[in-house]
Amino acid sequence: MKNIEFVKNNSKEYEVNQDNEKYGMLTFDEDQALWVLWPESIDDAIGYYGDLEETIDEIRDELTA
Repeated sequence: MKNIEFVKNNSKEYEVNQDNEKYGMLTFDEDQALWVLWPESIDDAIGYYGDLEETIDEIRDELTA
């Protein structure tokens, strides 16, 4: 099973780690009022939800599938 961690940098930014390696950054987009994941491996972002807990649950599900 993969280990997914969310390390809080500040109230609007988290580092996302997968198996102790940086996967990307999760930031809150004020304009869209949602959390956005910026994976290291691609030059694009993935928008999620306005709710942090819901966003974290969704990312965990996707990365452990």
